[in-house]
Amino acid sequence: MGLQLLYSDVALATRGATITASTDSTNYPAANLLQPARGTVYRITGTVPATIDLDINIGATLGASFAVGGAAVLNLRSDAPLGFEPTIDVYQSGSPTFSGSPVATFPGYASFNGKRDRMAKLASGYIAQYWRFRITTNGYGFSIGKLMIGTYVDLGYFWSPKSAIA
Repeated sequence: MGLQLLYSDVALATRGATITASTDSTNYPAANLLQPARGTVYRITGTVPATIDLDINIGATLGASFAVGGAAVLNLRSDAPLGFEPTIDVYQSGSPTFSGSPVATFPGYASFNGKRDRMAKLASGYIAQYWRFRITTNGYGFSIGKLMIGTYVDLGYFWSPKSAIA
């Protein structure tokens, strides 16, 4: 069953996918998002508002092959109180530079040390090699266990707690 799911894990890493962060952490780097377990996190702490870009290059071959219709952030944890949650914008591009409006925007949430998942359905299928998840914080830390892009139906399947990547 050939699922057309593109997510930042070891399978994509072995095909040349990369992820970079505009702000990184020594103990919890963005490279952790390339690991298959959701519990291996990318974490940023902070006391001042920040915009952090997580850029994914899925590779020219895969980028030209799949129409992406959904985006998700799994295992999101925010240190923010109610009213100060981070926001997440998703961009796509045919080149490593990004311009224009996001293809999806969804709010973070005040988790009080809990973990949540966020998923957004994109307006249409996008075919692109480069993807950016832009997290805008209000001066509070956060962590992410997994970034996912793929068909909306396939994301729903992997969203399930019984999925192989849980």
